[in-house]
Amino acid sequence: MDIIVIDDLATDLDDDALQSDARAQRIVERTNALVTEKWLNPVSPPPASVVELALAVAGRAVRSTPGRGPLASITRSFDDSSRTERFAVPGGQTSGHAVYLTDDELAILNGGKTRRAVGSIKLSVPGF
Repeated sequence: MDIIVIDDLATDLDDDALQSDARAQRIVERTNALVTEKWLNPVSPPPASVVELALAVAGRAVRSTPGRGPLASITRSFDDSSRTERFAVPGGQTSGHAVYLTDDELAILNGGKTRRAVGSIKLSVPGF
């Protein structure tokens, strides 16, 4: 299901150059796929709140890194200190872009209902 198209994103971000940007098109496709997958009760056409949420997710991915290039980070720890370094990753060495839903966005998408993959079991030990 196409929730947003590249023209929607270009208009929302006020950047006409995105209409011919292959990376932005992949982000729109991945955003549509992710939102469709996580949406518990999809309807067509999608409500304005879902379109706005998808635009926010795609916009975050487009703006996520300076120069629109993906970044990677490495944290090195030694004794009680750690240091994190961020560096650019050449285009062929990355598996994708930063398209994700936060917990709040997932709750908005599903009206406060989320899928739970793990439950809990209450254990009791006799005599304690």
